[in-house]
Amino acid sequence: MKPTNNRIYCIGCRHTKMLFESEQKATNFIKFNREEIALSSKKVPLRAYYCSFCCGWHVTSVSDKERIDILEARDKHKWEGIKFAINKGNQETQEASKFLSFEEAVEEYKYFNMLKDTLTRNLQYAESDLRNMELEEAVRHSRLAQKYFGDANAYAHNNNLLFSRKHDLEKMTIALVESFEIIRMHDADHESRQTYLCLTPAKVNPYAKIFLRNKDFIEVTDTKLTELETLVKYGVNVSSLGMMEEIERDIRDFSCECIGKKVGKKRKQFQSRLGVVKSKAGIYNETDSIEDEIKIKYLTVIDILEKAHLAYAKRDNKGFRIMMKVAERLLPEEKNEIRDALFANIQKMKKEF
Repeated sequence: MKPTNNRIYCIGCRHTKMLFESEQKATNFIKFNREEIALSSKKVPLRAYYCSFCCGWHVTSVSDKERIDILEARDKHKWEGIKFAINKGNQETQEASKFLSFEEAVEEYKYFNMLKDTLTRNLQYAESDLRNMELEEAVRHSRLAQKYFGDANAYAHNNNLLFSRKHDLEKMTIALVESFEIIRMHDADHESRQTYLCLTPAKVNPYAKIFLRNKDFIEVTDTKLTELETLVKYGVNVSSLGMMEEIERDIRDFSCECIGKKVGKKRKQFQSRLGVVKSKAGIYNETDSIEDEIKIKYLTVIDILEKAHLAYAKRDNKGFRIMMKVAERLLPEEKNEIRDALFANIQKMKKEF
């Protein structure tokens, strides 16, 4: 099928193209001439498209989605220039002639994508900073993310470019900035952090959650290990307290929710410290009954109180406070004469020493 259509100069493409009156005629041209064209040219028409400048149909060999998007954005940009020139009332010819070539449109998208990539990288850097509890670095990267989001948004608007994932990137940037105030408000202690982390998922900021969860794991586990090490240091029999098992569970289960290089290093350090305590304390033996377990707890509390006197005599105030805290926590909840007496003794020692 030989085309009967006239060739015209397309203002959009800035070179001569065949113009078809309808999509059907353009499609038929491709259907009946594609094989013949392929014998003499590398550019074989693959699809028909409507040209808003010629008010008709052209054929093209372009099928790449990204290239098509750029071409459509280029056409939109040209129409904006024409409208601007008409509305201005003068220099219509000059303004209308200032159209982008395909190469110029590609360059615009290159710069725009560079802004988007830099924005995304700074969001990733900030999240990594929060995982490693480097709050000031996270703040610095968030400021850069805000800057590049603003630059990318303005550039896309001024040049009529498609800003893909704009809503998602804006949402992430806002959430990052909001997380810093949440962290400063709730990073007081274990109770404060857990109060926030236990909120419904919809109410929890994803960036604040990363920081507070990692910080809580490291701080709480370190405190428990310090208490255990202090008791072993003063010769307290800790094999029946269940503290080692509790720390092991925290390292195994809770730390799985925490991700980051610093958390990974801390996890290994905690495992090493726990191994040292285990070697000093001996193998844990389970008690035969609940009653025996309670008796052992009472005996352990008495042992801790005796060692607390020794720590106070050595002016080891930190060790003394830790042992008082552990002894008080070990007391069974059920009240009886033994528990009451030990509790009174603990309060008296805390007051006098």
